[in-house]
Amino acid sequence: VLHDQGLFHEQEKEKGAVKAGEAQESVRINRRFLILATRPRWRRGTMEKSPYGGGLLLVGSGDETDALPRVRLVDAADGWTRHDLEVPDGALQCLAVCLSADGSQAAAGFDSSWVLWDCRSGQQLLRVESRSSVSYDGHSGEVSGIGFSPCGRRLVTCGGHRVVIWDVDTGEPQLQLVGHKGTARTAVFSPRLTSPLVACGGDDRTVYVWDTQSGDLVRTIQDVDSETMAVVAFACDGQRIVTAGVDDTCKTWDADNVFLSIEGHDATVNSVAFSPDGAALVTGSDDSSVRLWNIEGDPVLWLAVHPEGPHMNGCACREGDPHPECPIVEAHSAAVKAVCYSGAGHVFASGSADGSCKVWDGASGAPLIRTIDMGWPVACLAFQGV
Repeated sequence: VLHDQGLFHEQEKEKGAVKAGEAQESVRINRRFLILATRPRWRRGTMEKSPYGGGLLLVGSGDETDALPRVRLVDAADGWTRHDLEVPDGALQCLAVCLSADGSQAAAGFDSSWVLWDCRSGQQLLRVESRSSVSYDGHSGEVSGIGFSPCGRRLVTCGGHRVVIWDVDTGEPQLQLVGHKGTARTAVFSPRLTSPLVACGGDDRTVYVWDTQSGDLVRTIQDVDSETMAVVAFACDGQRIVTAGVDDTCKTWDADNVFLSIEGHDATVNSVAFSPDGAALVTGSDDSSVRLWNIEGDPVLWLAVHPEGPHMNGCACREGDPHPECPIVEAHSAAVKAVCYSGAGHVFASGSADGSCKVWDGASGAPLIRTIDMGWPVACLAFQGV
């Protein structure tokens, strides 16, 4: 059976062997079939494990001069485009993207809507438009942050002064989370399956954390230094939070709101992500660099920079604290807009305004696995690995 996207085909053993020279990544034999997988295979909406560190990349464009923003679903193992996803007519920019934990669904926030797609077929499942109505519990303008719950049945979105939790099946708002006094920029679920939390940051220099069952505000982190918070992320324990923004510094906050400052970037930090085990942190910045830190922030484990950048002959891992032994590799030639761990070990990806995505092995001395040319500036990125 040859499936519609060329993901795999099955051939009875009795009809002969696979043709010589035919592309193959893995072969499995059972009693009836010889199965040749030319792409990572799908089973019941999920991805099978691959020895090549594969998975799915969901990539959104950031070039506001385009007629329409682009959202593309890409095979992380080889850069093959699975789907160019349909975006709303009249949308100007894709502001945020996310993938469900099982890789079956993708979602994105735009300047006046959010959209949900099926990853296998590429079909649009939901499109929820913003409305200028006082009685509407959803958004009235842009959707700047979006994220799936760990179980994949709910979404959190943020934009304007609103943070909203949605039912993925119906597209109806379930809960509006109240607290922000400024524009909400980024929102994320905690990774725990039972009673997950939601954290959100924005222009009021405060991180708000809510219980997603009751809607109660359970924690606030006030007076975060960055005037505009570009990103908030949870560690695997659901307690530690990292924040970053225009002041070129990251901060990790423990459950008692005691922070550790992580310094080294020379410009706005656009994106941060904890490793799945919570032991490392990856950051991407307008200074074109990707940096991998241990959780204490000293030193960086390695540094990927612009090939003609100032750090190619040495590494200042922290201000005033040079570490010339830090491994340095070439990375992007323009601002790094997004970084994201795959959720499967130490592999992560970065996306840049230079039009490329790169997949990295954070545990390797030669960390670059592959470069994927998108052909347009990357604004946001999600990675679900296997």
